[in-house]
Amino acid sequence: MLSNECQGTPYAGGERQGKRGHSTFLPYAQQGLARLKYYRFISSGDSVDTWVYFQIHPVVQRMTLRDRYRGIACPKCGKFDEYAALGLGVDADVCVRTRRDFVRTAEESICVSIHFREVFEKERIQGIEFVPLSDGKFFVVRPTVIAPVDPATSGIKYIGEPCPVCGRYRESIYPPRLASMTKPEDPMVVFSPSLRTERRCQWAEIFMTEIVAEKLRKHNVRGIHWTASAKVM
Repeated sequence: MLSNECQGTPYAGGERQGKRGHSTFLPYAQQGLARLKYYRFISSGDSVDTWVYFQIHPVVQRMTLRDRYRGIACPKCGKFDEYAALGLGVDADVCVRTRRDFVRTAEESICVSIHFREVFEKERIQGIEFVPLSDGKFFVVRPTVIAPVDPATSGIKYIGEPCPVCGRYRESIYPPRLASMTKPEDPMVVFSPSLRTERRCQWAEIFMTEIVAEKLRKHNVRGIHWTASAKVM
């Protein structure tokens, strides 16, 4: 069963009704999702030098967790729920300077432009919340539809032992396999897997169907590496 762990636009399942009351995805639900091709959002360029969760501490002069997120960090290992953290907002000094509509930050968060958000709204694509930055021109993406991942078939390799308090691992390699995820029935819903790559933070991971990918390309959304994005395991 799909999870709505993050607050924001809920995904309730079932049919989405078009303007005239017709189902917009029932044929896909009837045929199953096996025929759909999936894409993983991959940036076409380098990460931008933006830190959403961390900052250089003015006294100790090293990277530390921002004050607004300290209350949700594990007291043992310091890990925290990145998607839940975005529900606490973003500091005013966080900014993005790029001409792309889709970029990854230094800590593997995803930031998108106003154009990206407008395309989602126009095409009625669901599954993410847009957390605004202070300049009003860019947003941090916060997934609202979390697809459960079967650990046994995920293909994720963890390094070391899990934290005895929060259960998170220090690092992992390989992203989860698409086949290990319980995907939404609605092809217009993008989603994030419940298990993701572990580093200093868990990487933001978002998957979309070929239908969503086609609409983003139609509107000339810049910054997504379509060839690499299509190579989903």
